[in-house]
This record gives sequence, structure tokens and C-alpha cells, in this order.
Amino acid sequence: MIAYKETKNGKDNRNPVTYQSGKTYELIVKKLELYKNGFQFRENFIDVGEYYPLEDKSIIIYEVEILGQIISNKVVEDKSVTDKIKILREIPRSEWEKLSNGKIKFDKNDNLIFHERSNGDWMKSQYDENNNLIHREITGGKWIKYRYDENNNKIYWEKSKGTWKKYQYDKNNNKIYWKKSKGTWKKFEYDKNNNLIYKENSHEFWEESQYDKNNNLIYKKDSNGFWEEFQYNKNNDLIYVENIRGEWMKYQYDENNNLIYSEDSDKSWTKFQYDDNNNKIYSEHLGGFWGESKYWVKCQYDENNNLIYKENSYGFREKFKIY
Repeated sequence: MIAYKETKNGKDNRNPVTYQSGKTYELIVKKLELYKNGFQFRENFIDVGEYYPLEDKSIIIYEVEILGQIISNKVVEDKSVTDKIKILREIPRSEWEKLSNGKIKFDKNDNLIFHERSNGDWMKSQYDENNNLIHREITGGKWIKYRYDENNNKIYWEKSKGTWKKYQYDKNNNKIYWKKSKGTWKKFEYDKNNNLIYKENSHEFWEESQYDKNNNLIYKKDSNGFWEEFQYNKNNDLIYVENIRGEWMKYQYDENNNLIYSEDSDKSWTKFQYDDNNNKIYSEHLGGFWGESKYWVKCQYDENNNLIYKENSYGFREKFKIY
């Protein structure tokens, strides 16, 4: 199943990796060739191996799992991008090896062990018996090494330039301390339910947190005197937030726990409507001080709850076709 989107000006923005089912890998191979055209390795992020989309370098670095490796951890709101990521996760490793003509290789546990870019840059990786990354090297001889405890928690890494970072954990595998080679550090404390209740760093900044019986955060304050209070309904949905400056946010939900209304102390508000399947079909926002600007978005879905149409108050429209 393949989907693409059209804009109102008729520009063809087809992307054959938005949706996929079965073994339609040839469509992905033909159109994407991820390691060349879709994503590019960032050598300066060797410790996490991040990639970013070449088609829009201003987009935020986001969570995407490619070739079996989690290589970043950010939030993406664009569902078409999210769907693209999902498809890449489903592609068999053997397909990637065929696609790359030997420039991408995996071990027997599907861990990425070699990756060569079209410009000749390369990356080699080694893993322990628990599939933890223990060594990675890239073009030019730069490397990073990792060590883990008996629970597979990362306890140490060191880079070829001499920098390092150490970690400590409690009996519940919560991170309680880390320190960098530059001398900076941070420590953490947790309650019996593993909620973070205190953190402090080498810059003399600290923050304390309190939780209710349902483990909802209800109060937070820091060394600068800033505090926030949080309230929840019986379903543990957040309904009110207020801080030391008198700023606040209110939230309302329907019987299905869908957010239907939010309002803040600047007199901005947002309303949401949903269909019978809890798909968001309409949102309206009044923003700015005293509410000068108004904005809305409408969405339509097919019988399988796939988004097929979206438009907003600025006149922008998108159609999503499913094949």
C-alpha cells in the first residue's frame, strides 16, 4: 500500500515510502536509496550516530530507527514523516544489504556493523554478546568506546579525542549520577515508585519534584525560586498548571479522554473536535495577547482511519491517496 500527497498548486509530492505493506521493496529501492539520498550521517554526532533529512535541513532532528539502530530521539509531529520512519523499520536487513551493494552490512543479530556513504566516508561498529554497541569508528580514525554494567546500563564512554563520561545507577536501573571529563556532573534521586524527585548539577542548580498517589507530577521547584503546580482529573489527565509568575494553563477532555479545549493566562485558547474513532477532525486556535489571531485546521480520514485530507485557514490543502 503506497500513499502520496498533493498540494493545491498541483505539485507532485509523491513519496512511495509514506505507507507500505507486503514486499513492495522495489518501490522503496527505486525511489529512496536512503543511505544516499534520504538521510546523511553526521560525523560530529558519532556518539549517537544521528542522521537528518537532506530535503529540509532546518527540520528538527527526530527519532528514527533505520537499519536496526536507534539513531536519534526527538519528536516528530508530521505524520507523513512518522509513517515513513515506520516503513523503514519494517524493511528486512537483507534488502538493505542488497540495496547498498555491500556498503551496508549487519551481523547475525541485525546490528549495523558497516556503513559506507557515496562519498567514501565509512562507519564500523562492534557489539558485545548482549548487542550493546561497544566500539564505533568513522573515516579519519575517530572512534568512541562504550562499557556497560551487568544490567546493560551504559556506564562509560570515551572518544578518540580524550573526552569521556561516566554513569552510575541504583538497584532499579535509574541513572543516579554522571560525570564528564571536563568536570561537570549531575546527580538524581528517586522515590519508591521510581519517580524523579531531585536533581542537582555542578553549576549549583537543583530541582525538586513531588507526585500524587497515581505518580502524577503535582509540584516542582528549583534553586532559582521558580515553581509550578499541576492538577489532574480522575482519569489522570492534566487539567491545570500554574507557576510562580501567575501564568496558567487549563485543559478539558471528552468522555474518551481526548483533549477538547485548552486556555492560558494570555487569553489564548484552542478547541478540538473528533470523529467516532477519536480521530482529530477539527482544531481552532485563538492566539496572541488579547487574541488577535485565529487559526484552524480540518482533517478527513478513510474507513481505516488513514488521514486523506487536511486544510487550514491559510488556504493550504493536502490530499493523501492510498493504494
